[in-house]
Parts: sequence; structure tokens; C-alpha cells
Amino acid sequence: MFGPEIFKGSTTGAVRILCTRVDPSDLSGSVRDLLGALDGYQVKFPELRRFRTNEASAKIALCSWWERGPRSPDTGARFELPQLTEALIDRATAANAVAVFVARRSVPEPYRLWASNRALVPVLTEPATEVSGAFLQRPFDVPEDTWAQVLRSHSISIESECQLAAGDTVAFLRSRQADLQQVLESFLRRKCEWGFENTPPLHELLIEDLDSEGDDDAA
Repeated sequence: MFGPEIFKGSTTGAVRILCTRVDPSDLSGSVRDLLGALDGYQVKFPELRRFRTNEASAKIALCSWWERGPRSPDTGARFELPQLTEALIDRATAANAVAVFVARRSVPEPYRLWASNRALVPVLTEPATEVSGAFLQRPFDVPEDTWAQVLRSHSISIESECQLAAGDTVAFLRSRQADLQQVLESFLRRKCEWGFENTPPLHELLIEDLDSEGDDDAA
């Protein structure tokens, strides 16, 4: 989330400082010290206007998309981990699992890198193909309620669905971008647990044996 830029010397400085916070004999203490190295810095959410699968911000966004349980626009079934694994194996980035709604040449230049023109569709396609058509027409054998789940799993609202169907690319990208930003922020707040106290694990806390204490008083 923070990256190396907050440390003096960027990557080299980050590695040096964070390594000094690790004690091989103290797991929970190391975790607290690592978190302490970041205290005082304000968190900035990843930028969704620049989506490149070789950059940390896009990788974090993809994690938030996968948590939503993306479904296939062809069958309505939720993608399974083996499908994602097959799309990523022997790949340097997740580009092979990401497809675009609208071809780059048809998107106004300011919006070409926006995350909202991407979808996590972990099927083997090289290069990534346009998927807008797949989301415009519900397959005959996919029930309406399942189709609604498909659209929700890819953060496609009724509004953005209509915009995509009408060919209003910019409106679609803007509308879906706002939805994806909410998904990302909610995901990170839950996973990072910002605002929670960095307390030791329960097994390190001293817990009084109340039953034994009561027995001693009775004696």
C-alpha cells in the first residue's frame, strides 16, 4: 500500500529499515515493529486511472475484484481458483487473466488506462480480447437472476450496463470507475484493519485462571 517511496533511499532504504524490524525469534513482535515503521504516514488508495498489471496498484485492485467472485458471462458460473491458476501460470503478470470492454483504439485517450475498461476474466486469451459483447447479451441458458449476479460480480450496475449497451463509452467508464473505487476501498479497509490497535496475539496475553483463584480463596 505504501510502497518504498516513503522511506529515504526508496527501495534500498525501505528494505534496510524493514529488515531491522524483523526478529527471527519474535514473530508477533516483528509484525508490530513492521507496522510501527509505517505509523504517521497517511494512506493513499491505489490510483485506478492507471491500470497496468505489472504495477502494485493494479495487483491490489485485481485482488479486490477476485474477492467479489467474478462469474463467467458465458455460463454464469463463478470462476474457480484452478481457472485463475491456469491463466497465471508461467506468466510475469496477470495480463492474461484481464480482458477489456472496449478496444483501446475506440477509447478516448484520457480514459485508455482506466481500470473500469478492464474485467477479470481468467480464461486463456492472448492477447486479451474485447468482452463488451459478452456482457451485453444474456445467454439463453442463463437465468435472469444468475445474469444479475454475473453483472454484480464484475461491478456492472444497471446504469453502467445501459451505458455500455448504448455505446456511451465515457459514461460507462466513469460510472463503473466509481463503483470499482468503492469496492477497492472497502476491500482494503477490511483487509488492512486500519484503526485497530496492534495488540499481541491472545496466546501472548496473560489471562488469569479465575477458577484457580476461587479455589485458593476458598481454601
